[in-house]
Amino acid sequence: MNTVSNRFIAQKLELAAQLLSLHGADQFRVKAYTKAADAIVGFSQSLQGLATDELATIPGVGKKLAAHIAEIITTGSFPDLDGMIANTPLGLIELSNIRGIGAEKAIRLH
Repeated sequence: MNTVSNRFIAQKLELAAQLLSLHGADQFRVKAYTKAADAIVGFSQSLQGLATDELATIPGVGKKLAAHIAEIITTGSFPDLDGMIANTPLGLIELSNIRGIGAEKAIRLH
């Protein structure tokens, strides 16, 4: 992948948080991805070119998320995200994006 913006990275982490929520993951884990996405959007320099250990120094980004970010920079995604996408029924993500419909309601409606 050529150039990866911080916004693109944040969007991938936000999608991961959404999918984690849809799959019933622990809310602390969901919040960790959301917090990291927020930190990346507000980060003043490009993350591209930073080593994984440098990424882990960003507030809200731990070692595991730093590794995911490095993978996003390299390939455009990361295996955990790809697996969650593959295991999510078609239309469920879109349904949960409708205002007023959270993860639990989307699952019930789907």
